[in-house]
Formats: sequence, structure tokens, C-alpha cells
Amino acid sequence: MGCFDSFGAETPAVLPNKAAANTQYGACPKTKPLKTLMDNANLSPVWENYCLKSTEVDYDAADGTPYVLGNSVIERIVGNGAISAASCIACHVYASFGSNGSPTASATAMLPYNPTGNPVPSVLAGSLQFDFMWGLLMAP
Repeated sequence: MGCFDSFGAETPAVLPNKAAANTQYGACPKTKPLKTLMDNANLSPVWENYCLKSTEVDYDAADGTPYVLGNSVIERIVGNGAISAASCIACHVYASFGSNGSPTASATAMLPYNPTGNPVPSVLAGSLQFDFMWGLLMAP
């Protein structure tokens, strides 16, 4: 899916390697401002291995085309489909709970469909949204 990071990566745009799908992107050297932030936060050196691929902040473009952005690890774990057809925020918007404190059946039913685009309001009816955090809702 490529890598697009205009702040933290020395190479801000790395196009997808369509000839070698599902392979590593190689090193992701960090910019000086990011290194400074990481040092000041006393982060573990393991974070040097992390590289932001992109950021999704809206559901769709002005013309209505749904934005897509998937996590190359998570999409394979949950098996919801291709990274190129996933949307972080369109899935996580359904992280919600009903009156019993558990995710509602209608919200969890959305997950296998790998939702993209604007949320479906009826799916969230009678629910409280949980700040896009499925991980906490689903934790034992």
C-alpha cells in the first residue's frame, strides 16, 4: 500500500511495490524532529522499527469516493479482506456498546464486511460510541 508520512519519515512517499506484494519496505529512517520527540519521550528503541504508512481522517472524498487505508498486519489477522479495500476509521467508528456494556450485534455484524465510507446511522442506533477503540471493547 506504500508509505506516506510527511513528518516522521526521511522519505515521505514510498509508492507500493506491486511487483512484490506482501514484502517488506525496508528501512524507514526517521526525521530529526521525530527522533527528537522519541528521545525526549524516552521511548524504547523498538519504536525505531515502526513506520507510519499513512493517516486517515475522513470517510470519503468530496466526490463521495470512500477513502481506504488498512493495517498490513491487522487486516491479515482478522481476515476482513484486502488492505487496499479497508478503512481504519470506517471500521472503528462501529466500536460501540449497548445498554449491557457489550458491543451490539448490529455493530459487530459490520466487521466481516470490511466497511468503507460514511457510517450507517441505524447500525449505531441505541449504542454509545467508544472512541474508535475496538481493542478495549473486545479485551477479556
